[in-house]
Amino acid sequence: MFNLEDFKDNLILEKVEKLNKHLSKNKIEKISKIIRELENILDDQKYTVPSTYILSILAENKRDLITESLIQKIEVFLHSEDPKLKINSIIIIGFAMLANSKYINNYSQEFVKFLKDKSEDIRNNVHYFLQELIKKHPIQLNLEIDIILESLLTENKKENIISLLNFLDSCEDLEFDDLYAFKNILKTLIASFEDKKSSKIYIRLIELLKKFFPLLNETDLETQKSKSIINLLENHFLMKKHNFTAINKNLDLNLKAYLKEFGKSNLKDKKIYFYVRTKDNVIYIYELEKDKLKTFFEQDKKISDKKIYNAFSKVIENNSELKIFIKL
Repeated sequence: MFNLEDFKDNLILEKVEKLNKHLSKNKIEKISKIIRELENILDDQKYTVPSTYILSILAENKRDLITESLIQKIEVFLHSEDPKLKINSIIIIGFAMLANSKYINNYSQEFVKFLKDKSEDIRNNVHYFLQELIKKHPIQLNLEIDIILESLLTENKKENIISLLNFLDSCEDLEFDDLYAFKNILKTLIASFEDKKSSKIYIRLIELLKKFFPLLNETDLETQKSKSIINLLENHFLMKKHNFTAINKNLDLNLKAYLKEFGKSNLKDKKIYFYVRTKDNVIYIYELEKDKLKTFFEQDKKISDKKIYNAFSKVIENNSELKIFIKL
């Protein structure tokens, strides 16, 4: 039910009074009629904020009555300079996505971009809907990792930081560039929360560190001081391997074009990438931190195969692959 004192305009007040009457008796057809009337007056700037406010409450409680034509009309307000209108629109479309997954592809990426919005109220609402969407439709939700990582460095609200970390946890793996960025972000956040080891944020950070940097699991991270964990991250040799042959099995990819994508990285000075072809005609693509790779091979004039194998065990599976790797 609506509070009549929240509305001043006679036209809007009249519709709210009717809505309260119909809602109390659950008269769906008459409620739908008023929703259509509210949709029709959205073109008048005078009524956009109060109308979308009413519709946002109806979207939460009667979301099945929110039509596609209404959503299409509301979507333009997602880019409004008026924060109230923008929030109302986010709420309407957010509940529409929760009610019907067909809207996820159209609007979820827009919601992810709002994670960087300067308004905390807007970010709070977006976090709520993205969290709910991940619970219901994790596969359909296309999260832009670079935005999430960037938001981790700017977000101040603790609940939203945990939310961002949950978004990362929904990813099975991260690309090399994202791992590199996350490694540096982890160092910053762990240092920021070093005096609050029992906090949800710190615990979540350690959980994600274990997930995306599994080699560090050899150390009992929970008992380590923050400074020690940061040092472990700084010294961690980041490397990834891609089986192009497997990737290309069901796709028609051009190796040269595929490799070109690696060259578009913002980490051109930080990483090196190359590919090898095994005797079984399997193509592997490697990505490695350039400085750490250089340091490793400059440490001794003669490095044993065993030492190389141990250092690169994450990406080298057997002696045959090791020999190819060494020849490079």
